[in-house]
Amino acid sequence: MRIVAHLRSWQRPGTTDWVGAGTITADEPSIGPARCYADADGAAAAAHGNPSEASTRAYGDHPFGLSEAVAVVWSSTEAERRSYGPVRIRLDGVAGDALTAKQNGRTGICIHGGALNDRGELRATNGCLRVDDDTAVALASAAEAELKAGRSVGYSCEEVD
Repeated sequence: MRIVAHLRSWQRPGTTDWVGAGTITADEPSIGPARCYADADGAAAAAHGNPSEASTRAYGDHPFGLSEAVAVVWSSTEAERRSYGPVRIRLDGVAGDALTAKQNGRTGICIHGGALNDRGELRATNGCLRVDDDTAVALASAAEAELKAGRSVGYSCEEVD
């Protein structure tokens, strides 16, 4: 199974903040395209010494590059469901900025859902890729079946124009 996020990046007017949003798809089974959001929470990033939201540092934007899914974690508390939605897919960086982030000690990068903001939009994260809850369940269910069968689940986060 291969999961791919295609992100477009743009700079917020009047700031140095870059935002990444786009679509996510998977093959075998076919899932998507569905919307995804890859922007870090600027206040959290700044509070943790990463005001530029550098993707290779803790609390930065979601990193581009290649990763492998290593676990599927189903939420067991209301706080987890609000933050991550019903489920999250844990990722391990293997190439590109995802690997550099790992080498820099960055952990906890996932694909997950979670509550929408007041405008019904996907919210910023602390470096994960947010999708809607239905997409998170579809991706996680397929990834969990692959992992249980001993097959790999690849993930690629790619920038597009």
